[in-house]
Amino acid sequence: LGNGTTTPFIDMGGTTAGTLYTAIIGFTANAITGGVTEGDVLYLSTAGTVGKADADAAGKTFVVGIAAETASAGSACRVASMPGQIVPVSADLSAMAIGDVVFMSKTAGALTNDVSAYTTSGDTLYRVGFVHTVGAGAGDGMILYMPQFVQVVA
Repeated sequence: LGNGTTTPFIDMGGTTAGTLYTAIIGFTANAITGGVTEGDVLYLSTAGTVGKADADAAGKTFVVGIAAETASAGSACRVASMPGQIVPVSADLSAMAIGDVVFMSKTAGALTNDVSAYTTSGDTLYRVGFVHTVGAGAGDGMILYMPQFVQVVA
């Protein structure tokens, strides 16, 4: 596979796009009402659209990937959904450390590493991955996407 910082890859559109670790492997779906922002944690709705995942909102608690681009309602959005990818996120990771476990947040589309308040009936604890690159702004931080459902608080 080569060196992750120098080996070009062919993106899904068939053109040379960058380095190996920035490849996006996933699927495309239309964004739900309200749209999504690049780097948001996403769920798949029963209508087949993607929206911002939310740990305390029924029907929005199972993560399917990270938005690879910003999309308004009804517009196509590429979704990074292959475990093991390193992907930029919209969440502020500046208070976290490399290697911290990150979970779906109770704030739609966001991430958290503090789940101490996940005690209310209906809260879902869903690991999204691990901090790879610490960053303060949207797209500055990156995670190793390794999703795993953990539990629902009863």
